[in-house]
Amino acid sequence: MAEAVNISPHYHILDPRSEISKAISGNLTWFGPKFSPKDVPRFYDISSLCENAHLFQKVIDVMAARYLSMPKERQPTHVLGFDARGFLLGTPIALAL
Repeated sequence: MAEAVNISPHYHILDPRSEISKAISGNLTWFGPKFSPKDVPRFYDISSLCENAHLFQKVIDVMAARYLSMPKERQPTHVLGFDARGFLLGTPIALAL
């Protein structure tokens, strides 16, 4: 998984210099506390990822690649998506696995 940087055995991030990282950051909208629905200091709106089918598929591919690169016996057998982002991303990730 060339785009990811392994921080620890359980924590991975995208390389900020990678093309996918640049594409994602260029398409996310940041909102400050003035527009926060629940007193959250800041949040990113991922709806722009859902509006761009190619970018959305690339995000799913990158997230699934992490788990597909694991030995078969360690790959997940279930995917659980919490809250709104999990609902949007969990099913396509599960299908990719």
